[in-house]
Amino acid sequence: MTEILALTSTWPLFAVALTFGLLPGVVTRVLALGFRKDDPRRQEMIAAVYAVPRWERPFWVLQQVECVFREGILERLLDAAGGRLFNWWVLGDWVAMHLAHPNTFEIPTVDEIALLRPGGSVKLMFDPKGRLVTKRLHPERIWVDITEVDT
Repeated sequence: MTEILALTSTWPLFAVALTFGLLPGVVTRVLALGFRKDDPRRQEMIAAVYAVPRWERPFWVLQQVECVFREGILERLLDAAGGRLFNWWVLGDWVAMHLAHPNTFEIPTVDEIALLRPGGSVKLMFDPKGRLVTKRLHPERIWVDITEVDT
């Protein structure tokens, strides 16, 4: 019976130790993953958790949950969806394609490129970004009207 009483008296102490000791740092590191690697808020959040007084840390971590969902995760989800749901075709490397297939893939000379003006048209190649090239997802070549020339 005394063993059961001893166990019940240590569980609350263990829960307090976890809540105010280990968990705020671990949860903050997991929350920081909501920001991109190059985002300075990621390192700031990890450093700030240890600057907050120990008894306030669990409440501070809960405030950071809202910040990560509002500013970090939504941005990362949109970035991830950007390459998978939309904008997953990018301009192809036509120079590399010409070097690989010089007889079948011609490219304009530097002089011909210099003569390009609005109103003309060019053929562009689009590659599937981050996709395995299958029979359906080979690079596509399409004619595009020139509306503006950036020099």
